[in-house]
Amino acid sequence: MKRARPTKKDYIEARKLAAVYNMVPNLVWSILHLTPVVVYSWNEIEPFKIYILLGISVLLGILPAGFYNWMQFSKTTAAYKKVGILMIRKYSQDGDLIIQQVRKKYPFYKVVESRDAIIRYIGRTYVYERFHFMVLMYMLMVLGVTLYRQAFVWAIVLLLNNVCYNFYPLLLQQYNRLRLITLLKRSRP
Repeated sequence: MKRARPTKKDYIEARKLAAVYNMVPNLVWSILHLTPVVVYSWNEIEPFKIYILLGISVLLGILPAGFYNWMQFSKTTAAYKKVGILMIRKYSQDGDLIIQQVRKKYPFYKVVESRDAIIRYIGRTYVYERFHFMVLMYMLMVLGVTLYRQAFVWAIVLLLNNVCYNFYPLLLQQYNRLRLITLLKRSRP
């Protein structure tokens, strides 16, 4: 028996379900990894200094896309796979587990289904990379404060959280962009 073609409503419903599922890893990872830096900043750093650190982070985050291209870890997806990016992709937004869950109800679901969607998603990778770069910079500066004050346990906690919440997601966005650019080159104009 042949399956009926998905309707526009089906595509909209699949996107809505994916959006709901994507909230889970976003919320879990954000609470888990941002709580320590917020607690330390709130309790140990003067508000004026927090504003300065946040300002510097935001200024670094608005650097042009060329900066992020220059910062690219590798020109090939193989290098990203060697550092474990596929494990990170599995548990992230629009990751393998999310897609798998959405496809249980909507087997036709794809994160990007057209050339225009690929172009839009490439733009989103820069937005996500900027966000994680800003937070990475803020957390590195707070890490510097912890080291200066010899709060070594806090330093270790912040370092581990920064690697998990910011460094690997930066690499994930770069990896996604490489894959999408390859798809874009293969697609018809």
